[in-house]
Amino acid sequence: MPHLYRPESDKQRLHALTEAKNKYDATLAPQRAFGIPTYLRLETFLPIYKDKLQQRGSALSQQARSVATISPKRRMLRLYIGHYIIGLDNAILRQELPASDRAYYQLPTGSRALPKLTTDDDLLLWAKRVVDGENARVAADGVPLTNPTAIQVSDHLVAFRPLVEDLTTRKTAYDDAQEAVAALWPEADELLKDIWDEVLFHFRKDDPPSLRRKAREWGLVYKETKKKALEEGDTDQ
Repeated sequence: MPHLYRPESDKQRLHALTEAKNKYDATLAPQRAFGIPTYLRLETFLPIYKDKLQQRGSALSQQARSVATISPKRRMLRLYIGHYIIGLDNAILRQELPASDRAYYQLPTGSRALPKLTTDDDLLLWAKRVVDGENARVAADGVPLTNPTAIQVSDHLVAFRPLVEDLTTRKTAYDDAQEAVAALWPEADELLKDIWDEVLFHFRKDDPPSLRRKAREWGLVYKETKKKALEEGDTDQ
């Protein structure tokens, strides 16, 4: 038996509201299934809702572009930090440097484990520690490490930092846009309920299959409760 299915997503809400408005606009006044006051609410609300959805879509697109831009830079900075620390540890293993030199980089002196380089904050932190540690070690008469050098790490850090800031800005903009859309959900759902209630009342004297066929034209959605054909004699598809 088909049952009325209330919209649960923005796509479903927008479709239902648009269908109701389009049907109302294309129907002669005596045959309209919901009243003028409800239509005026719909006419006012729908452009606002569409605009907020568009703003959210634009914000998501900009965030996606920022993610695509930063991803290869993130991978390279992670590689350079990791390779630099591995180079440091290899020099210690060859006894070219004392294990205590790891302390310049705020690394434990009794371990060769790489620090966590998972998040952007991790990368910013350890890239800076590599640069600062190398400067401090060289200032104490240490020999600069190569392949890679701390300067190369610094170059990648300089290129990476503004991209992190941009991505943070884009994420905040998307979150704000999503919150603006979410703030409209109660009004959208209430408006849809009023429209659908009026449509159902308008066709209340029709037999159920006929009512459902006509109601669908006004944006109402019916779904089966079971994965079977409609009940015998019900052809309202």
